[in-house]
Amino acid sequence: MTDIENIADAVIDFKRKTDKPIVAIFIGNALVGMGREKLHAGGVTTLSTPEEGASALGSLARLAAWHSD
Repeated sequence: MTDIENIADAVIDFKRKTDKPIVAIFIGNALVGMGREKLHAGGVTTLSTPEEGASALGSLARLAAWHSD
């Protein structure tokens, strides 16, 4: 099994080093709950499915394009 809390810590550490948006997709509900909570507390957006991630990142790209016009 994946050590979800260590992965969450690594994602939070990476977020502190970049100004880019970070979106984490942790699939598994009960199995990843503690990791999601940790990410949320660290300011990382968490989603439940790859489709949600694609939609969120697409929205960010459209917003960035709108701001650059």
